[in-house]
Amino acid sequence: MLWRRGACASWRRSGMQLRPRYRVDDRLQPWEHALRDFRCLDITAAVHGSYATGLAREGSDLDVLTSRPLSKLVDDLNRPDTPLGFTIVEHVPKAKIPRLILHHEATGIEVDVICTSADLGAAQRDAVFRLLLHHDPRARALALHIGDWVRDHAQFLPPRTGFPNSYTFRIIGFHYLMVRSGGPLLPPLACDGIGFDVMHSTSAPESASAVAAEDLFREWLGRLATSDVQGLRVDLRNPWAASFGGWFVTDPVSGHNLTQFRGTQPSTIAHLARETLLSQHTS
Repeated sequence: MLWRRGACASWRRSGMQLRPRYRVDDRLQPWEHALRDFRCLDITAAVHGSYATGLAREGSDLDVLTSRPLSKLVDDLNRPDTPLGFTIVEHVPKAKIPRLILHHEATGIEVDVICTSADLGAAQRDAVFRLLLHHDPRARALALHIGDWVRDHAQFLPPRTGFPNSYTFRIIGFHYLMVRSGGPLLPPLACDGIGFDVMHSTSAPESASAVAAEDLFREWLGRLATSDVQGLRVDLRNPWAASFGGWFVTDPVSGHNLTQFRGTQPSTIAHLARETLLSQHTS
């Protein structure tokens, strides 16, 4: 493999060895700097997730799609002469979607790498999110509130034990904006592809035009707070589908259920939502 040293690092002599000195380009955002350095491993690497949709917060992980096998990346990163400022945090080869977690030394950003072939719908999910976020600015504001809530409760909602990740919770938020009793703010998605179902779209009532994102967030929490009893049926392409109890959150790209719970996850989520509402009421 050819290393483009000038693009990734400068060099300094330490004893008898050459070691890289990493410098942050002030013209780039930290995540852009991390991506630039990662592209020394894979020039075709692409951003997805929060940085691709505009939902990233300061300190958000950088999600990257790579065309190279993760094992090959690990081999390259473990080479003693690798001129890259990454350390391997974790390699998870046996997961449903194998991933490689890296720490970018120059910026401190964690880079979450998956192989494009392992998740062919990743880019389409980003496109669906961008469509929804651009329809109404409150959709983006609600999605940011939801991401903050998930991050604040991360210790209680670990996805590795079956809890939804921020992507799934945000889908629930978008669905709520389609079906809220106070007037929908988002139209349903078309039955396939990336677009809205214009045949079944309705205009938001005048009363809905004044609702703030903070109010929508509280309403969304209220929906979660009863989900352990009432269940939760979420389908952005058929938002009015009836719930038959339990959770069923449909991925708008794959059509699969993202919430195949086997434990008390619904009760924990509902409890945290009720606690948040109570703390907001008493503060």
